[in-house]
Amino acid sequence: MQQITDILTSPFAPYVLIFAAFVLVNASLLSKRGLLSVHTKAVSLGIADNERDVIRQQQRWARTYLLGLEPFIKDLGREDYDDDLTLRCLDRAYIAVVEWITLNHISMDDHYIKIKQDELVSLMYSQGIKSQYRTEEFRDQMESWIKELIQGLYDIRRNHK
Repeated sequence: MQQITDILTSPFAPYVLIFAAFVLVNASLLSKRGLLSVHTKAVSLGIADNERDVIRQQQRWARTYLLGLEPFIKDLGREDYDDDLTLRCLDRAYIAVVEWITLNHISMDDHYIKIKQDELVSLMYSQGIKSQYRTEEFRDQMESWIKELIQGLYDIRRNHK
């Protein structure tokens, strides 16, 4: 603390402050152009475009993956299949996954995966799905799909670092 006081009260204080401002302005301009990237626990500069690309790719992949499940769900519940209900459930799942993506905390930790599996399974059950989809086998299949989904999102994030 004493050193900072000495610097700020010295005759060179205006030059020190101008130099510090110059360094900060140049660092922010370089990071804005993508020429400089700074990553700390508290601050990340220079990765905004890359981060947007990662989020876009994760959202596109999640949408494609979830809509690709529709034929499998149709095959599993042959009798009394409801297209509209299935698409509504998949859309609700997509909204939940987009929330995970925007919060940017996707992990391959077993506890994280189990929490997300329980979250999406309970979300699906709350949509009024038919009894043929409320079996243990179908729940296991949903949990398998959710784990694959999380793995895909995690891989996209990891490949962009």
